[in-house]
Amino acid sequence: MKLTAEQTTRALNALQHFAPIECSVCKHKEWAINDYLFEVRDFLGGGLTVDRAIVIPLVVLNCKTCSNTLLFNAVQLGVVASAG
Repeated sequence: MKLTAEQTTRALNALQHFAPIECSVCKHKEWAINDYLFEVRDFLGGGLTVDRAIVIPLVVLNCKTCSNTLLFNAVQLGVVASAG
């Protein structure tokens, strides 16, 4: 799902509480927020099961120097509402 301008602002505001975030790989502190939300789901034995899966929406940050990737729970950041 593509982030709206409002969702991007909410994510950036929430992430300010952790700033500056130092990259654990290259030690730089410049990050880019991905324009899309991504998701992880629970492992259900290897088959693709969508109706019973627990899905966690994620805000993705990429280090501008080395491309290391950080994932943040979009619900906890206030970017999207909980489905439950």
